[in-house]
Amino acid sequence: GESAAQAELAALQCDRTDENAELLERFGRINAGRSEILHMRCRLAAGRYDFEAAEGMLLQLRAKADWSYQTARLHIACQKGDAEEIDDAYRSCIAAGICTGGPEIALSQFYYFFKNSEENIRRALQMLQPLASSMADNVPFLQGLFRLQLAGGNEDACRAHYQSLPKGLASSAVLAPFGFYFAARDGQH
Repeated sequence: GESAAQAELAALQCDRTDENAELLERFGRINAGRSEILHMRCRLAAGRYDFEAAEGMLLQLRAKADWSYQTARLHIACQKGDAEEIDDAYRSCIAAGICTGGPEIALSQFYYFFKNSEENIRRALQMLQPLASSMADNVPFLQGLFRLQLAGGNEDACRAHYQSLPKGLASSAVLAPFGFYFAARDGQH
């Protein structure tokens, strides 16, 4: 589970989805009954715009694990980009009691990267704000929150939050660019 998730993340970060898909296919054959592997394969298929394969896996997930089914359904909806389908999948996640922040993070990323507007940035920030204290040391969460704050014109809030982070967290490879951004804005080149 964990090693496959790490492999998926590394491959996606390097934009090596073909290699990632091949790895997950092999891993899936070895661990055919594991819903978390099916979940990753489903999300990857949606990320490659292979909706037929993703929806086939989604049906399999529905019988195995509600959390995996609901979050994969939201991911597929975000990849398709239909606002009504996205809202429906999000409401379904909430109704199912999925409150780990996953649906909010996925939807906020969709708004930031694919449906970027003032209204959607504001909406994404409203979804993430309640999670900020419980994810205070989650680097990917903070990266998304800071991006949204800057996109929404909340530079002062973003700066204050960034500067309040412990030095080790603020200097991480993912968050350090925000420090460079603020230094540049202050004329420190």
